[in-house]
Amino acid sequence: MSTMPSPENFSPELRALVSLFGKTTSADLSAIEPRRFITLARRHKLGPLVLRKLAEHGIHHSVIQTRLQKGLDDAKPRALRTNLEIGLLADLAQKAGIPLIIAKGPVLSKTLYGRADLKTSADLDWFTLPETMPQLTTLLQQQGYTHPYAALKMSPRKLQALYEAQHDIPFTHPARGIPNEVHWSFGTNQQGISPRLYQQSISRAQTLRWGEHTISVFTNEDLFLYLCFHGAKHFWARLNWLVDVNEMITNQAALNLNLPAVQAAAQEYQLTHCLTQAYDLCHNLFGTPLPQATPQPSKYRAWLTQKALEEIASDSPETQTTRRVRYFSHLLYDQRLSGSWKSSARFLWQQRYKTEDLLLLDLPDKLFFLYTLLRPYFWLRKKLAKK
Repeated sequence: MSTMPSPENFSPELRALVSLFGKTTSADLSAIEPRRFITLARRHKLGPLVLRKLAEHGIHHSVIQTRLQKGLDDAKPRALRTNLEIGLLADLAQKAGIPLIIAKGPVLSKTLYGRADLKTSADLDWFTLPETMPQLTTLLQQQGYTHPYAALKMSPRKLQALYEAQHDIPFTHPARGIPNEVHWSFGTNQQGISPRLYQQSISRAQTLRWGEHTISVFTNEDLFLYLCFHGAKHFWARLNWLVDVNEMITNQAALNLNLPAVQAAAQEYQLTHCLTQAYDLCHNLFGTPLPQATPQPSKYRAWLTQKALEEIASDSPETQTTRRVRYFSHLLYDQRLSGSWKSSARFLWQQRYKTEDLLLLDLPDKLFFLYTLLRPYFWLRKKLAKK
C-alpha cells in the first residue's frame, strides 16, 4: 500500500480536535488558541461531542467547555422542535402510505451516541421514492409546508428537469421553521449513484421507536454506505461526517454492522473509492485499524485521501480565483472518485440549464430548449443581482 498523507500540516487547534476522537487520545489544549478551537468545533459540527469527549478523558478547559455548553443549552428549544417535527412528518407519511426514511441528524445521534442532541444539524434529511414525490409534495403543501418551487407550475418537463439536476427539495413549515430536505435519490444524475441501490435501500428500511412515534430508518449497512458516499462527495469537509463513520467502524459488533456486505455492495455499485477513502481517513486521522478484507489500493486512492485532508484543513476565505480553481479541481475529484469520466460528462451536460433558471422565467414545455440558449442571460442577471 502506498504511503498515506499525514495531517501534520493541520493547525494546533485542528490537531487537538482530531485527537479527541482518536483511538488513543493525546489532546493537548494548553498550547491552543481557545477561540479558534471553538470556531473549528462549531464549523465541523462537533461542539456537543467535544464536550462529551473532554469529560470522558478528564480534560478541563473552562473557556472551551463554558462556550460549548452555552451553545448546547441555547440549541435545546430548537432540538425539541426538531424532535417533534420528526414524529409529525413520520406519522403524516405513514397515514398516507408513503415510504419516508430519515437519516443523519438527531436519529443518527441517538443511534450512535445514545442521545439525540449530540449532533447539530441545520435541517432534517428524509428519503422517499421518486414516484411518490408528487404525492408527498401535495400532502406537505396541504399541511402548510412551503418549498422554493411552490410558485412554479410544475409541468412534466420541468419536473423531469428538477429530478435530473437535483436530488432533494427543502420543505419548511412556517410555524416551526425546521427545514426538511426530502430526497428522491442518494445523489444527482451527475454523481452517478445507482437508482437500484437507492430503491433497494428504501425497500430494506427498518422501523424504530421515536418517543410515541414509529419512524423508518435505513439498515446499518445501507446507512454506512450512504454516509461514506455523502462524506466523499463533499470532500469530508466537516469532520463530524467522518467521526460518525469512525464510530460505526469501531462499534460494528454492537451495531451488528456487516462490513463485508457493505464492501460487496460498494463494489457492485462502483462506490469502492468512497468506502476506501473513508477507511483511509479514519485510519490516518483517528488511528482506526483498517477493516479486514479492505479493498486493494487503487491508482488514485492516496490522491483522493490527500484532497479530503486538504479540504478538512482549509479555512481560508475563497476568492474568485480560488473558486475557479476549486471548480475544476472538483471536476477532477468527482471523476477519480467515481472511477469514470462519465461523471464529468454528466456534469457538463447538466450545465445546459439550472433549476433556479426555471424560477426566473416560467416557459411552456414546448419552449423549454430556450433555457439553454438563455443561460448566459440568466448567469449575468444573477451576477448583477449579487452586486
